[in-house]
Amino acid sequence: MWAAFGAFVVALLLVDLVAFGRRGQEVPLRRTAAWSVGWTLLGVAFGGFLWLWQNERVAGEYLAGFLIEKSLSVDNLFVFALIFAYFGAPAACQRRAIFWGIVGAIVLRALFILAGAALLYAFH
Repeated sequence: MWAAFGAFVVALLLVDLVAFGRRGQEVPLRRTAAWSVGWTLLGVAFGGFLWLWQNERVAGEYLAGFLIEKSLSVDNLFVFALIFAYFGAPAACQRRAIFWGIVGAIVLRALFILAGAALLYAFH
């Protein structure tokens, strides 16, 4: 089950990265808003799936975490906007910087989780 879930998440990540993968093009606000609403609805729908599959406690825990992560991602948008405005980064370069920032964050998060798990296993 975990392998299928992991493959599904990787597939969704690839869809998102490929959909915005056109280099040098500025993505229209309407398109980004539609994708954002779509991904948000998919996340909330997963909470509904957890409610039906597990119970309301599990779904509530997931939705609480989802809401926290969503609010933190909105906060990151403001930071990105400030940094890009301060340095005068052109729109074509902004997409590339965000792409590598996301990939770097995913890789580093995975490394820290694996390192933490190894430390817990070694000292438990």
